[in-house]
Amino acid sequence: MSLSVAAMLALSTAPATASDDGHSEIKKNIIGVFGGFTSIDGNTDATFGIEYERRLTNLIGVGVIYEHSPNAHGGDGVSIYMGELHLHPWKELRISVGYGKEKVHYQGSKTKDIWRLGAAYDFHVGGVGLAPTLNLDRIDGQTATVFGLTLVKGF
Repeated sequence: MSLSVAAMLALSTAPATASDDGHSEIKKNIIGVFGGFTSIDGNTDATFGIEYERRLTNLIGVGVIYEHSPNAHGGDGVSIYMGELHLHPWKELRISVGYGKEKVHYQGSKTKDIWRLGAAYDFHVGGVGLAPTLNLDRIDGQTATVFGLTLVKGF
């Protein structure tokens, strides 16, 4: 389990410059795997996810993410589906805003709107990047903090 979480920690939210020498052009497509934790109301649960980003320009990208916290909400589990807009203002920094839906997995549950503000910074080794990631999610008047590592690969 910890190996899976570590691998997922790393690929999800980093910018698109996965280069071997640090000087190659920006990659247009970036996939990522995230592993970390979500903290809300004094509870902290493991979270993992996957993401895709398409770089439109050197400055702007758009993407989609899926995250899951299997033990959140009293063990029922929570999934998030979200679209994001990414700004790459400086080097490997990525600032993201997103909107999506949160689904708690129990009978009769409904989806809730979720807004996200996030930041990540890529550190590249070879053709992959490792990005410490921090997101603030707003759901039903509450703020959840999502933090961890994202492993990214551009192509």
